Amino acid sequence: MNKIKNSFINFFKSGEESLRFSLLIVLYIFKSYTRKFFHLIQLHSPIAEKIYDPIIKWLDRPVPNAIARIELIDMAFKNLGVKKARSNITIGGMAIGVSIVVLLVSIGYGLENMVVSRIAKLDELVQINVSTQVGSKVKIDDSTINTIYKIPTVTHVYPMIAVACKVDYQNSQSDVAAYGINKEYLSSSSINPVTGSLFQSNSKTNDIIVNTSLLKLVGIDQNDPLNKVVSLRFVVTKGLLNSSESQLESDNTNYTIIGVLNDDSQPIVYAPIQKIMAMGVTNYSGLKVIVKNQDSVTNTRIQIESLGLDTASVIDTIKQVTDLFSTVRLVLASIGMVALVVASLGMFNTLTISLLERTHEIGLMKTMGMKSFEIYKLFLSESLVIGVLGGFFGLILGFLAGKLLSITLSLIVINKNVGYIDVSQIPLVLVALVGVLSLIVGVFTGIYPAKRATRISALDALRYE
Repeated sequence: MNKIKNSFINFFKSGEESLRFSLLIVLYIFKSYTRKFFHLIQLHSPIAEKIYDPIIKWLDRPVPNAIARIELIDMAFKNLGVKKARSNITIGGMAIGVSIVVLLVSIGYGLENMVVSRIAKLDELVQINVSTQVGSKVKIDDSTINTIYKIPTVTHVYPMIAVACKVDYQNSQSDVAAYGINKEYLSSSSINPVTGSLFQSNSKTNDIIVNTSLLKLVGIDQNDPLNKVVSLRFVVTKGLLNSSESQLESDNTNYTIIGVLNDDSQPIVYAPIQKIMAMGVTNYSGLKVIVKNQDSVTNTRIQIESLGLDTASVIDTIKQVTDLFSTVRLVLASIGMVALVVASLGMFNTLTISLLERTHEIGLMKTMGMKSFEIYKLFLSESLVIGVLGGFFGLILGFLAGKLLSITLSLIVINKNVGYIDVSQIPLVLVALVGVLSLIVGVFTGIYPAKRATRISALDALRYE
């Protein structure tokens, strides 16, 4: 039992030391580049003294009779500077590998955000569409609305009636879908006419709103559709009636177009709900329920469904899209990892060659009293420095490549008036993952050369030519 306990203690101590060592390297890099930047613009940098140095002293716990970790990291930087061209090429290869991962994953995030933003706006995330279940005898009427209003999280309930409609305009007759709704239903659904206006609240006038598809169908001039008069005859099916009649049909009535929606899908007519209900309709086809906030949508849906009704929310679609793009990002990341693995092999090769070239130097350091674990950390520091710098520059390169792609696509479709297309987004979680991934690559590519350096005999190393 004590052995297991000691193993866990040693494991966590080793993990803590590795984390401290990695953080020291990251801070040292930022400190170096910060000082270079301020020196370049000929200003004194108080950041290093006030922020970096105290943190570095806290992370670099002194070990008796051993070189301070920060000194080893400084030596690693100087060693990499000796073969500057080779070091820069290695860091560049690592940066390209990381940038490919960043670019591909950021495209996944960008496309997801584009699709979700097209699916729903902020106000639609607090809406629930209610309908009757197929084959159910449960109807939606005024008592149903009153029951739903009693749910504490519900703020508004707007009814809707779907009927068939016969349109007659200048001897041109067509059958289309019609919806009896009120102004609030349209507003909450983000249905806004591109020409004209919405109904007035509780409108009982013979005003209608149509879409461009209906204008094309009946032959109304799309450049001058307002105030055109069409004859409508509504047909209500039995499901919306409490009487024994199989259907109810209104008389031909003239209606005036007051608004047009930019919609070329199927011909639709929106009429004031009061006009449909005046025919004797007592039941509704569906409801739009507005809740207080997005967090209360799920619980409200459960309570509404307990009444025997079906519910739907744009959140369902968003979840499906999110699940789909999670898979897409995983596939893209896997493709990008191939490039990162190739870069890691190049990095491993560079560190191994560096070890062979510095065999004599290792023997000299051991002769001067440098301990094996210090040599191990020195070589590991070089590997981590390459990994961290490669990850940092790779993140910047991936970001710039993503924005360049977005600008290029935006210029291609500039004539279609779709605005700026941002297909690349880098969330903070991706930045954190890149940082962790860079450290992991640095550790794994540096472990073998570092261990091999510790096994070199000082005497044999001094003889090595």
